[in-house]
Amino acid sequence: MNKFKNSFFYIGTIGVFSILIYWIIVLGVDLEVGRNIVIPQSGKSQWAEFLEAMAHNLKYPLAILLAQIVTIILAARLFGWICRKIGQPSVIGEIDKSVRRKMVALPNGYGSRFRDGEAIGPQLNMITPNSHCESFTKTPFHKYLPVKITKLVEA
Repeated sequence: MNKFKNSFFYIGTIGVFSILIYWIIVLGVDLEVGRNIVIPQSGKSQWAEFLEAMAHNLKYPLAILLAQIVTIILAARLFGWICRKIGQPSVIGEIDKSVRRKMVALPNGYGSRFRDGEAIGPQLNMITPNSHCESFTKTPFHKYLPVKITKLVEA
C-alpha cells in the first residue's frame, strides 16, 4: 500500500503543478496584448540555433564544469546499468591520493543510507563469496578481497 501511496502522491503533485503551469501560461498570454513583439528570422532550424547557442556558451568555465558533471553522472549510470545487467554489482570509484597505490578502499556499509529497504551505495556482501567469512558470525572478510580495476577514461 505504501508504494501506491507514493505513486498517488507523485501523480497528484505532477498534476497540480501541470495545472499551475498551464494557468500561468494562460495568464501570460494576456501580458502580450498590445505589444509589438518581433521574432528574429535567422533562417536556421531550431536544432541549428540550439547547437550554436551551446557552442557559444561552452566557452565559459561554469558551463564546462556542468557539462563535465553531467557526462560523469551519465557514464556512471550507463556502466552501472550494464554491470547490473550482467550480474555484477555497480560501484562508482574515485582515484584519491590518500589511498596507497595498488589498494582499493570501499566503504564498509556502516552508516549506509537506505531507500525502500535497500541500501544505497556499494554492497560489499555481493562481491564477497560465502566461503570468505568469519565462521561463527558469518561476517564477510572484506580485507584482501581480490578485485579487478579497469580504467574507463583517460585523465
